[in-house]
Amino acid sequence: MRDVIVNLLTFNPLNLSTLVYGALAGLWVFLLIISMFSIASQSMHLVAKLVWALMVVAVPVIGLFCYALFCLFSADHSWAKRFQR
Repeated sequence: MRDVIVNLLTFNPLNLSTLVYGALAGLWVFLLIISMFSIASQSMHLVAKLVWALMVVAVPVIGLFCYALFCLFSADHSWAKRFQR
């Protein structure tokens, strides 16, 4: 596993192997599953859930990034008020 991470971080085209591609694919599938559970648990209309799910699946990196930003801005940050002065 260490070799996979080193190969990924060196950005040398000769170092890219099927293990690196497999690790990236595994990471994407993991993030996809987590985001689908998150979308399903959101309190929004079914059409909005379907749009988000299609965006996350159809536009892999940008869709996940946009959904992460959406969750960040629409989250309940009331717990943080305890730490403000």
